[in-house]
Amino acid sequence: MSIDLSQFHSAFFEEVLDCLDQAEEALLCIEKQVQINESINAAFRAIHSIKGSAGTLGFNQMAEFAHALETVLETYRRISGASHLKLNDEHISLFLSALDLLRSMVGRAQQKQGDVSTQRVDALSRKLNQIQEALDASEALSKSTSSSDFRRKSGTHKFVLRFRPHPGMRSCGNDPLRYLDNLAEQGTLTTTALWDEKEVIAWENQAPGYATEPNFLHWSTILETTRSAQEIRSLFEWIDDLCDLEITEVQENDDANIDEPTAIQVERRREQRAIQVPSEKIDLLLGHLADLAIFQAELESKVIDQEVIELFERLGRQTRQLQDAILSMRMSPVTTLFKRFERVVRDAEVELGKRVQVIIVGEQIELDSNIIERLIDPVTHLIRNALDHGLESPSERISLGKAETATLRLRAEQRGASFVLHIEEDGRGFDIQAIRTKAIQKGLADEHTPRSDAQWAELIFSPGFSTAAQVDHWSGRGVGLDAVAEAIKSLNGELQVHSTPGRGTCFSIVLPLTLALTDALIVECDGEQYAILLSSISECIQLHPSGLQELPNGQKLFPLRTALVPYAHLADLMETTPLHPAPGSLLGIVLRNGDDLSLLGVHRIIGEKQIVIKNIEKNLGPAKYCQSATVLGAGKITFVLDSIALGRTIGTAQLVTA
Repeated sequence: MSIDLSQFHSAFFEEVLDCLDQAEEALLCIEKQVQINESINAAFRAIHSIKGSAGTLGFNQMAEFAHALETVLETYRRISGASHLKLNDEHISLFLSALDLLRSMVGRAQQKQGDVSTQRVDALSRKLNQIQEALDASEALSKSTSSSDFRRKSGTHKFVLRFRPHPGMRSCGNDPLRYLDNLAEQGTLTTTALWDEKEVIAWENQAPGYATEPNFLHWSTILETTRSAQEIRSLFEWIDDLCDLEITEVQENDDANIDEPTAIQVERRREQRAIQVPSEKIDLLLGHLADLAIFQAELESKVIDQEVIELFERLGRQTRQLQDAILSMRMSPVTTLFKRFERVVRDAEVELGKRVQVIIVGEQIELDSNIIERLIDPVTHLIRNALDHGLESPSERISLGKAETATLRLRAEQRGASFVLHIEEDGRGFDIQAIRTKAIQKGLADEHTPRSDAQWAELIFSPGFSTAAQVDHWSGRGVGLDAVAEAIKSLNGELQVHSTPGRGTCFSIVLPLTLALTDALIVECDGEQYAILLSSISECIQLHPSGLQELPNGQKLFPLRTALVPYAHLADLMETTPLHPAPGSLLGIVLRNGDDLSLLGVHRIIGEKQIVIKNIEKNLGPAKYCQSATVLGAGKITFVLDSIALGRTIGTAQLVTA
């Protein structure tokens, strides 16, 4: 009976990429001299898992290369206590390159493009082998303690270990004998293999074709070592849920009672298991729940009996609680996003010769996992831009009276139903003159048209715009900030920028907390309903036509407290035939785009609703002032307005001067 292994490929690729992220994080911790032993163990476990899974599924090139890397990491893990055997920056760089190669192998496997170039693999393998040979030679010199005087060392412990693998442990790529070998390297080990005769007979009597993995062997060992019980247990941490492990320390005078130890047993830690559920299943569940909410609202609108209405209200509360519970499964702390950029900063320091400290604030704020995944590329672009364009070299900073080490701050915050990510650096700020010159050269602006510095700065989001003097690995790569702005817009968000010459630049990304369900205001214009995300609305007001002011250029303004706010009616913007409401019945929606305000006139405000946003560009193409769509009661499709595009068309707020 053959098994189609391709059905496991998707889960395997996801697992490998997660393991590579864990290994990369661990290596960066080692480089920073943070929790070195724990980090080496974490890197080893991650690569060991990749090797086992890749070999099981037939990705031989990946398995063999992971084995070469694992061997080096295992040696480091075994001798990490030796003061003369330390990981240096060159080793870390090589290991990080090895992780990049494994990522390339995963990418090619996902695209079914075959193996990576053998020249690239062989080159890195040779370097890993050279390190391994040097480690083996150093380790041989360090072994000067014989087993005869081992127990005379101060701090020596004697442990009795009972180790029983669970069924399926070997099929996960974990060889029990490998862990016994690791134990032997910690001191003097005496091992006894045991088996259960009943389990042997049961295994031999299995029906042909249905034989399970043999599980009748287990081991009892006596270990004399200078390691602590916690350190010994850490050797089995990766298979904690795949075996039963008992560790008992025996005192010097208790040797005769080893078979019946009286010392306190170190209990095996059992953690709550997590269940991996594809995000598509959660999205499908949310979609069904949204359909249920729509159907519920439609029924409720046809009910007159007060008792039934109250029952519907209770049902609505329960539905909302269920929605919140399902949404919480999609939420993840943004620290999973921030950790990805430590490598980017590290590479910038090495390749660009800059010194950068990263300050992270608000990493525990939770955001939709789908949004986090889609933020990786645009935020990486912004960080690379800041490292290359924004921050000065150490010598330049010193000459300017700044600290030699630059600061890059990643700051997350929650504003109501919105998530805001700030990417701040204390570099040189925008060179407005350089932006102006490049924009005129590319025909993006007329040199005779007056513009403020802020308006010139907005041109950096134009397609293909770059002030880089030369093309290299870090800048001038032909993909400008316009791609970043479009990516943020596709997430129903906005990208803002503030820059001060000589002091630095801050990019701010404003997004909804989730793409699944969001609160919106339903309005009506000329008989058509539209949805506006509540996160983009400052307030709703009733307008008096007498307050309307019109400038010679046709710009309409309404007074709003201390500002004259640009105004336009939705009917005019959508080019429909506007109704003319009676004086005193004009309604306005104050839209906020960063610090800018604009006023949108509508005919009627229907109320707030929780909506599921659907993309429309794939089927309908770009729609004017509409970023997406949703489905309301009775299956009616309603457009979700693009508040950013509306605000830019209407204009920005102008302060009233006395």
